[in-house]
Amino acid sequence: MAPLGTAVSRLRKLRGRSATELRVRGRQAALARLEAWGLVSDARELSENALMRRLDATSPRTPTARLDAFRAGDVSFYRGFADVSATAMLLQARAPDRVAMILQRATDIVDGHSARLGLDGVRYGDPIDWHRDPRAPAPAPRVHWHRVPYLAWDTVGDHKTIWEVNRHQYFVELGQAYALTGNERFATTFASHLESWIAANRAKVGINWASSLEVSFRAMSWIWALHFFRASDALTAALYSRVLGYLYLHARHIERYLSTYFSPNTHLTGEALGLCMLGHAFPCFHASARWRELGWSILEAESARQIRADGVYFEQTTWYHRYTTDFYLQGIILRDSGGHAVDPAVRARCEAAVDHLMHVARPDGTMPLVGDDDGGRLTRLDPSDASDVHPTLCTAAVVFGRADFAAIAGDLALETAWLTGVDGARRFDELDPVAPATMSRRFPDGGYFTLRDGWDRTANWSLIDCGPHGATANNYGHAHADALALEVYAGGRPVLVDPGTYAYSGVERDTFRGTAAHNTVVVDRQSSSVPSAPFRWETAAQSHSRVWVAHPRFDYFRGEHDGYARLHSPATHRRAVLFLKRRYWVVRDTVGSESPHDVELYWHSASGLVAIEQTDGVRLTEASDGRVVLGVQLLGDDGTLNLETGWVTPGFGVRTCAPVLRWHFADVRWLDVVTVLAPSVGDDAGAAFVPVAAARGRVWVAVGADFEDVLALSAETLGSGAGVGVSGAGVESDGRLVWLRRRGTEVTEFVVTDGGALRVHGAELVRGPVRGWVTGVRIGGEWTIEAGDGRLS
Repeated sequence: MAPLGTAVSRLRKLRGRSATELRVRGRQAALARLEAWGLVSDARELSENALMRRLDATSPRTPTARLDAFRAGDVSFYRGFADVSATAMLLQARAPDRVAMILQRATDIVDGHSARLGLDGVRYGDPIDWHRDPRAPAPAPRVHWHRVPYLAWDTVGDHKTIWEVNRHQYFVELGQAYALTGNERFATTFASHLESWIAANRAKVGINWASSLEVSFRAMSWIWALHFFRASDALTAALYSRVLGYLYLHARHIERYLSTYFSPNTHLTGEALGLCMLGHAFPCFHASARWRELGWSILEAESARQIRADGVYFEQTTWYHRYTTDFYLQGIILRDSGGHAVDPAVRARCEAAVDHLMHVARPDGTMPLVGDDDGGRLTRLDPSDASDVHPTLCTAAVVFGRADFAAIAGDLALETAWLTGVDGARRFDELDPVAPATMSRRFPDGGYFTLRDGWDRTANWSLIDCGPHGATANNYGHAHADALALEVYAGGRPVLVDPGTYAYSGVERDTFRGTAAHNTVVVDRQSSSVPSAPFRWETAAQSHSRVWVAHPRFDYFRGEHDGYARLHSPATHRRAVLFLKRRYWVVRDTVGSESPHDVELYWHSASGLVAIEQTDGVRLTEASDGRVVLGVQLLGDDGTLNLETGWVTPGFGVRTCAPVLRWHFADVRWLDVVTVLAPSVGDDAGAAFVPVAAARGRVWVAVGADFEDVLALSAETLGSGAGVGVSGAGVESDGRLVWLRRRGTEVTEFVVTDGGALRVHGAELVRGPVRGWVTGVRIGGEWTIEAGDGRLS
């Protein structure tokens, strides 16, 4: 009998689960045990006769005839394969630089550079040990898949490192190289690696069968590869039939062990897409139509659950948002190419997801690493970095006919050509590129706010995270403790960043997902949300946005979270961000409590930058040439600046050093500080703020070449945080945060937030009532005044 503690633990795990979930989990567990005992026929490699029984009556009866039919038949796959030579010629003409990159990567693989196979930089050995993390002391045990302890770092190392090479996505690079050149070296390398894998991975044995999602990814890679290599002599009749049998086993494994309750996120949708692709690309199986429709029905149902109304992926992670977007794009294209119906609601959700991806991406097209990232992608059809969203936007431009997607995507992507064919390239060219209609954007359901002053690569951009901690249904598995975190892109590059994920196990797991690894405030050295297991959390901060204004000249955000309400003496963190477009950011952080706390404010720099402390703050400069990229100045309560060396992860499993700016404030009940983030371009560069006397609140002045900027903060009180106004440097206002520019004695522009009145040297510029915001600009001696609410319920 199990010990009492074990029994109680099991009861707690079972609590809250529906009867349906318990039945599904029980059935899957029973099937796994039967497989391990050799009592399931679809759990071992199929003989020729067994394969024939699973193929429909129209299928050829010998391996040679089967391969001949595959080579000669109509391609029931993506439209780029309707005429492979035409697609290859198109890409050679339109994208010679990216074609060259694909050919180089494929040549490296042929030449035995194993660092090209899975995670970048990881050397998998020659020959490849398909069951081993090269950094682990031993391979994963070769036992039935459900007995493999794949999360045990000490036993198997990092399972992600093993799985990435076993996804065989490099087969797609080899396949493209073959299609582009006809060189059989690429085909023979594919065939030898595939035969090696089958020999080393007996059906249902080992770590590479332990995740249905990984089985699905591998199946999709094989399907792509078979279509790329279908004319090659390296694809023999014996190998083709053996692979066909293994694809059947992959499909049955996915179908039986769907992650309906285990990981109902991108695991489930990725598995569903695999079933769709298996059923669509190989209609020769009796079960093909069932797989195709089961997979699509899951994608259809999950679209309403996993994609929020504003297009944000429900786990609050940009990387998995990209996965989800690609799953649905490729699923829709596959359905359309086969003449199968797609619910307009699914199309609309996918389009909304692409729209969010376009806005959340930095001006250079890369994604900020909000939440977990695993370094992977759906396919390696394009040689661009995995964080580059341009290929997805290009494909979406064709699917949805969106000229703004085309404008941001730029050139035709290799991925788009293979997915949509020559006709898709023509439709992309027919779109008249136009910049998106809006600059800055609020995503109310996901809680993201994007602030930008342009759509070109040199624009200034930032992202604020004020949304749900993650998906409650998944125990917030892929979330990070990043409430109110801010990212900044300026000077044509990322500057202040989320350091990423690095690993899914080991001590680094909690380090990289903790609050101290994000550009926000830490209280008493604790995270705003508290992690437990690698994909679970003990507590989850709730964030609330209070004000949002998106104006052509400025953006303004104000929000708060309750992550530190759990402390013995509860504390509240509030953050306001005023983005003066084409100028600089003003970030105001307040922390209030009835008892003193230790508070730290973190700013994490991107790699390739150097932090230099000066009398008026810190300059972040390019390590390569010393160019100043961003000035960081702290205003308000005195704190101790610590310039430290931290880590950022350009990709999963890889980390590089980068500067960290940490301001420390000891024993504070009420902290009210402002950080000015000033890009080094424009007339505003280099103007530092200095404090001036104020009767109420606090006031700073910065003097530039021909202007004077005034920044005024109301005195706030503990509790509600309501402002009581400001008076100093000739400025009087009821606003919480006030900015104005003077040239000589003349005010030329101003912004008042959370207020409605402004007097400068006794002259009344605006008179109440209190608004969410008021702004004015003086041109030719005439004022244009605008006001609005902006307050969110």
